[in-house]
Amino acid sequence: MANHAEAAIFRRYDSLNLENLLYMQAELVDLEDQLNDTESEDNPKRVQLSSSVQDLRKYTGTQDNDQWLRFKEVQGKMRVYNDALLQYLSLRKVAKPTPNDINVLRDWLEQDTGGALS
Repeated sequence: MANHAEAAIFRRYDSLNLENLLYMQAELVDLEDQLNDTESEDNPKRVQLSSSVQDLRKYTGTQDNDQWLRFKEVQGKMRVYNDALLQYLSLRKVAKPTPNDINVLRDWLEQDTGGALS
């Protein structure tokens, strides 16, 4: 098969990819809510921190550190989600095998030589 890559057919796992994206979305929604709750607590300092990353970083290691840590967690999850989304969208553009492609692969697999095309 390595010598005849044009005959290769691969599954896209559409339903698993979609399920993965949906689970990641649910997790991000939860983290977004947590971050919004943290930012909106009755603390004037937190209002300032939600608009100034420089001020937020100053509080690393303090009681107000949870806001920065939660933001960094969201940032990491967003990166993973966006990568997965772009991969999924890219896979969706790959053409499905034609009936002829499937027949060629079937014929190749049924050869007595175990599918050797050489």
